Amino acid sequence: MVSEFLGQLPTYTTDYWAGEKYYLMMCVEKGDLLSLFELICREYHVPVVSSKGWPPILLRTHVARLSQRAEADGITPVLLLFYDHDPAGLKITDTFRKNLEDCRKGTGWSPDLLIIKRFGLNEDDIERYNLTWIENLKTGSGKEAHDEEYIERFGKKKCESNALFKNDETLKAGEEICRKAIEKYYGSDARERFKRKEERSKRGLEQVYKNSLWMQFDNGIDELVKFLADKKIEKKAIRASYSVEKEIKVIVDNEYYGRCPRCGEQFNYSEKDDGRLVRCRSCQQPMRLKLKSQQES
Repeated sequence: MVSEFLGQLPTYTTDYWAGEKYYLMMCVEKGDLLSLFELICREYHVPVVSSKGWPPILLRTHVARLSQRAEADGITPVLLLFYDHDPAGLKITDTFRKNLEDCRKGTGWSPDLLIIKRFGLNEDDIERYNLTWIENLKTGSGKEAHDEEYIERFGKKKCESNALFKNDETLKAGEEICRKAIEKYYGSDARERFKRKEERSKRGLEQVYKNSLWMQFDNGIDELVKFLADKKIEKKAIRASYSVEKEIKVIVDNEYYGRCPRCGEQFNYSEKDDGRLVRCRSCQQPMRLKLKSQQES
């Protein structure tokens, strides 16, 4: 656990965008795309989220907050969008800036300097990678979309983002589309560049790694785990050794609690338990309860 934390420490302490021109964010329409794009985005330290359709206000607020931070450091924020190729998907990406502008009073930020780039799903990619067109414009509710401008340009057909999951070739196509969109702004050497920044951070943490406290803490955790494991084995052994014991009579003489005569485990009872056979929760010893007042009578 400690070694894993120390191994990730440079990731938490590195300023990847020092000296960079752009700060990238990504938003996709459907959750399925996260599984396809997330690992790639992680390589380039690009935050990615699914809006599941029209962007909710919390997502827009998050984009505003990240963009503000980037602009304060003199970096241009870039929002990459990947939505279905249908009337709704195109409209969402076309109006994304306005949706951010609508939150301006609440966020105190204007999207004027934000670069918004729709990198998919686009007609060129559909044709290039032989993705499947659906020959209708039905929405999720089953109604037919009537967008004359869209129909005039593309016809009565659409292509959903899930078309990328058709086979291995289309999955690779999706990864290629994602990587190209990122490297358009960060450059093809981005991963190596970010890695060098991590290495510099790691060298700066040399004294942290050398601190003997980590070794002591790691050893302490190991000892604690071993101690708890031994206790668990010991408790099981006690239960096993007592499980074959005959029942013993236990006189309970206070109002709420009694104790197992074998292991001392405390248990609760009531007057209704007089004469009842129970087992200790810890060692499984059978006990026949007898109220003291009943015994005396």
